[in-house]
Amino acid sequence: MKRNKDKKINENKYLPRKNKYMSKEERQKLRRRKNTLYRINYMRLAILLFSLVIVLFLLIFGIYKAVSHFTDKNTTKTEETFEESKKEFSSEYKAGETSKKIEEIKSFLKNKDENLRKDIDTYLSKYNLDKNKINLVYSKITDDKEDSSKIIEEEKDFIYSSKEKLPLNNANIFIISMIAEDMERKGNLDLNTIVDLKEKKETSEETKSESEKKTETTSEPETTSENIPSKTITLMDLIDDMIIKPETWKIKLVLEYVEKAARADWKTYANKFYNLSINTQNEMPLKEIIDVYKLAFKKDNGQFRYRRTVDSLVKSSQANKDLYYIETNNFMGFIGVYEYAYTMEIAYIMGEKPYVYFIQTDYSDKSISTELRNIINNWHKIYN
Repeated sequence: MKRNKDKKINENKYLPRKNKYMSKEERQKLRRRKNTLYRINYMRLAILLFSLVIVLFLLIFGIYKAVSHFTDKNTTKTEETFEESKKEFSSEYKAGETSKKIEEIKSFLKNKDENLRKDIDTYLSKYNLDKNKINLVYSKITDDKEDSSKIIEEEKDFIYSSKEKLPLNNANIFIISMIAEDMERKGNLDLNTIVDLKEKKETSEETKSESEKKTETTSEPETTSENIPSKTITLMDLIDDMIIKPETWKIKLVLEYVEKAARADWKTYANKFYNLSINTQNEMPLKEIIDVYKLAFKKDNGQFRYRRTVDSLVKSSQANKDLYYIETNNFMGFIGVYEYAYTMEIAYIMGEKPYVYFIQTDYSDKSISTELRNIINNWHKIYN
C-alpha cells in the first residue's frame, strides 16, 4: 500500500504537490494558476509556429521570385540575341542577294554592246551589205534627277562606224533653230517677225557662187523663183517649214536673220556655244551629232530648253508616219532620203526609257535604215 502511494507521487512530481495542510480554496487557486500557465504556453507555441510558417513562406516566395526573374532575364536575353542574330542573318542574306543580283545584271549587260554589234553584222552579212557604208549611233537618255551613285556604271554611247566625221547636209539644220531661240532669249531676235517672201523671189542659181555649184552633192530640186511662194510668213513658221521640208532657199532666208542676230556664221556659233566641231563642209563626228540632238531636248525645271525647236521636230516626225510604229507618237526627228546617194535619219524616242539614235547609210534603199532601226529598238527593249 505504501509502494503504490509512492508511485502515484512520482508520476505527479511536476504537478504542484498537494499539501495536506492546504485548504480547498488554495488547492483550487493553484489548479487555476496551473491551467493559466498551460494556456500561455500553448499560445506562445502557436505564435512561434505561425511565425515559422510566415518566415518559411517568405523564404520560399523570395527564392521563387529570384528564380523566376533569373529565368525571365535569361529568356529575354536569349530572345534578344535570337532577334539580333535573325536581323544580322537577314541583313547579310539581303546584302548577299543584292550583291548577287548586281553581279547578274552586270554580267547580263557586260556584252550588250557586243550583242548589238553582232546583230548588225549578221544583218549586213545576210544581205551582202558593206559595213563601211553603215554609220550608226545609239545613246540612252539619262534623267538629270537620277541618283549619281548608280549600281551600274554610266553607259557610253554605242557607235558603229569606221568614219571620224560625216557630212550632214541638211540633217543638222535643227541647230539653226536652236541658235534662233538663243537669240530670242537674248532679245536679239523676234521669231514673230513677218517675212515677206515676195521680196525673196530670186533663183538659187542667181545667188549661188561657182564654188557652191561645184560642192553641191544633194539631189535636191533646183530652186527657182517659181519654187518660192508669194506670201508673208512668220520667221518661226519659216523655221518650221525649213525643218519639215529642207530647201536651200528656206535655209538661206532663215540664216539671214539668225546670223545677223548672232553676229557670226551659224557653224562658228554652234562650235563655240554647243562645244561642236562642224567644219566648212558641214561634217560632224557621230558622237557630236547625238550630243547636240540630246541638247535640243534638254529640260530646265521640267520644260524643254528649246521648246520651239522640239515643236518643229515633232511636226517633222508627223510628216513621216511610217516611223510611228517604233513607239506610237514618241518619235521625234526627221528622215532624209536622197536617191542614189544615201539615207539618213535621226530621232529621239520618248517613253519610260527614252533614247536617241542616228542612222546614215551610203545606200538609197530605205528598207536598210528601217531594218537597222528595228534592230536598235528591239535591242533597247531587251537591255534597258
